[in-house]
Amino acid sequence: MSVVNFILAIVALIIAILAYQRAGGTKELRGRTADALGKMEQSLRRIEQEKKQEEKQEEKSETTE
Repeated sequence: MSVVNFILAIVALIIAILAYQRAGGTKELRGRTADALGKMEQSLRRIEQEKKQEEKQEEKSETTE
């Protein structure tokens, strides 16, 4: 559920950025936003990967018992 919320927030952010640029925003903002989105994506992927690893470890410990 939190992943869906995260995706919706990104879509809303992109729409807001497009509106800002259409209203006369700067190109510098696009670069900053792209960097911020890239960092958020990397963080989310790292968190998901850690969860998958924890699940695998739990499965291994359950099968050995």
